[in-house]
Amino acid sequence: MEHYDWNEGWLFAPTFDPALVRPECPELSLTPVRLPHTVKPLPYNYCNENDYQRLCGYRREFFAPKEWLGRTVLLTFGAVAHDATVFCNGRRVFHHGCGYTAFTVDLTGALRLGQKNVVAVRCDCREDLNIPPFGGQMDFLTYGGICRAVCLDVKETAYLRDIFIETKAEGGFRIYTATVGETVGCTLQAEIRSPSGSRAFYTGELSLPITGALNSVHPWSIEHPTLYTLTVRLIRPGTGGLPDRVLDEKSCRFGFRTLQFVAGGLYLNGQRVELRGLNRPQSYAYQGYAMPDSIQRLDAQLLKKQLGCNAVRLTMPPSPAFLDACDELGLLVFVEMPGWQYVGDDIWKAQALQNCREMVCQCRSHPSIFLWGVRVCGSADDESRRQCGYESLFHEELLLWDKTIMILVQTRPKKKNHMSVQVSSGFLALFGSSLNKIDCSTDSCRCKAVLDGIQSDNISSAQLDNVNSTAAGIML
Repeated sequence: MEHYDWNEGWLFAPTFDPALVRPECPELSLTPVRLPHTVKPLPYNYCNENDYQRLCGYRREFFAPKEWLGRTVLLTFGAVAHDATVFCNGRRVFHHGCGYTAFTVDLTGALRLGQKNVVAVRCDCREDLNIPPFGGQMDFLTYGGICRAVCLDVKETAYLRDIFIETKAEGGFRIYTATVGETVGCTLQAEIRSPSGSRAFYTGELSLPITGALNSVHPWSIEHPTLYTLTVRLIRPGTGGLPDRVLDEKSCRFGFRTLQFVAGGLYLNGQRVELRGLNRPQSYAYQGYAMPDSIQRLDAQLLKKQLGCNAVRLTMPPSPAFLDACDELGLLVFVEMPGWQYVGDDIWKAQALQNCREMVCQCRSHPSIFLWGVRVCGSADDESRRQCGYESLFHEELLLWDKTIMILVQTRPKKKNHMSVQVSSGFLALFGSSLNKIDCSTDSCRCKAVLDGIQSDNISSAQLDNVNSTAAGIML
């Protein structure tokens, strides 16, 4: 297993030219850049959103050693805003239609081992694309470029594609894995490491989740955001006296915690939580979305330490670095799928579903996430969205949650000396019944989400008890 950061050595063309994908393109004028990168820095004042809306390109040359023969070479982009087509040695190898989620390209079949190779990216930043969040009248800038980090991994032909752990505050857990390639006869080893360094090991089969429980765990909470580390290894047993071989391993941090939305509000590990939060766009002056991990983490620090928030709403899937910081600080996160007050045609809807799937799969192990926004924010109801795959995407449990929410949403009277603002449909995406109103106190000017008891004659207490989230616990 080899891992390489790929943020250096890129060349940028402000206007895409098909020659960019060829082995040699001396006729093109290219600018060396480092990732993350924005296609057009904007002035602080009086900027024009048309300046970054363009069809541009990136190119990187690299040498592929012959030692990579018989192995799998994967190139992962943290995000490319907004429509990316990837080429390797002139061959189109991948397309991705979301500027806020990561994607991985298998370069193996297009490589020339022992030679120089070329990866090129056709990046479309125009706002007339038929993908979310475009199509309606937006009130924010969307920028463009390879706006998050890129890495290259060299793996065996059989490897771990994904791992995910679902936990409870008392120490119970369930580990899920997804593999690629020939894994007949392989086994899994899961290692859970505590903050103190103690370790527990578990073994399991690929076809079943690994379940267990740890004693005396420290739950993840807002005040004490204790993080554990899960490492899963894919092992091929040795034969003929040879030792077992580790084909691949993946790690993630997680927390033991239980989230429930019941009558009375949000409960974290059995304790009621009153949310104090703000909305956080992920754009910055001049550079748009293209900021390094250190600045992404700084945003979380400002929200928790300086502004006194314990929750944050994200209208798009964020940088992993921001979520990592929220996990460490104990800052609860409500993350929404891309979109704004518009639902397009069937092609647009299919892409929206894919965006939502990627958002959940890529973020679900973060203990800070307590809420998913699984409908386009501010959009009208669209029954055809269910018919095109919404139900199959989130399975029966999420359907129960969704139906429960539709029953529970109520309009509450305004409180004296407060300005009440009804939460948009995006807030009512999942567990929105508890976020029934935003109160903006006129004397303190501090916004908070009010979680004051749920009342309904149309839903049973048993159904209410089922409206609980491990927030990351949606297995697709």
